[in-house]
Amino acid sequence: MPQIQPLLFNTLSGKVQIPLVIRLQEYADAADLWHTHEDFAELVFIIQGSLQNEMSDECMSLQAGDVILFAPGSCHHYKRIRNSRHFTILFSPQLLNIFPSFMTSLSNYQYFLPKKGQVSKILHLEEKDLYTAISLLESIRQEQMNFSPGHEEMMFANFCSLLVHILRHGSIGAGSGRNNAIKIAQCIRYMEKHSEEHLDIKKLSSFVHMSSSSFRSHFRMQTNLSPMDYLIKLKLRKAALLIFHSDRQITDIGIDCGFGDGNYFARKFKQIFGCSPREFRRMTLANELNISEEIEKLHLSDNN
Repeated sequence: MPQIQPLLFNTLSGKVQIPLVIRLQEYADAADLWHTHEDFAELVFIIQGSLQNEMSDECMSLQAGDVILFAPGSCHHYKRIRNSRHFTILFSPQLLNIFPSFMTSLSNYQYFLPKKGQVSKILHLEEKDLYTAISLLESIRQEQMNFSPGHEEMMFANFCSLLVHILRHGSIGAGSGRNNAIKIAQCIRYMEKHSEEHLDIKKLSSFVHMSSSSFRSHFRMQTNLSPMDYLIKLKLRKAALLIFHSDRQITDIGIDCGFGDGNYFARKFKQIFGCSPREFRRMTLANELNISEEIEKLHLSDNN
């Protein structure tokens, strides 16, 4: 049984009049610790990347645009974190009592109030609704940071607006957003296999049957990189491994990995690894650099 850390609202929030705090969480690829929400609920809003939420009896995959609500008493942790960036709002469940009864008529109300110790169903917001939600979340965060008179009241007002927005526009199930995430994962696998080839936005977006603008947007949402920046990092990963594991000429490696210009290859390589390809070979072979740690600098976790 994993060690479980109990979390209390007052410990996490400090002194507040209205029991509501917001956090912006960023993870690269580490696993989160098991923890319980002893006396508070937690609204989690994924705005970038992906992760898996594991509870004692289930495991759910989450991606950008997904929203879930943890009830007090729930126990969970995150794993398979892939460049995740998400907002969490911690609040007392008593705050929900202020909503009048007609709120129950909103389409997703029944899915979004889990019982004690449980988690809601996943609601997903499509792109335009996601941006509106992020604007509300940022407004809440700015009020908390600015600490101006009335900031807690404004935080709560925006929190109510956010909940209504989620209940109005969230969708249950896979939805086109989740399908787009699958397409991006398929595209990444294709890029990994063909990284040395000439790939451009038109070819990549056609491969997954998306428009160029939609492809760019969803790719960045999943990876925090543009498609071309991601492709360059794939080339650099292959080059770094070849430099370490072979005695081939540096220039030949750069060309075979898809860099047509040796100077461009060296410049991009140094931007990421902080040294030239030749210095990289010397230092890794001399154990002055750890090859695994250097590859991790690319932040190209498995997105499958």
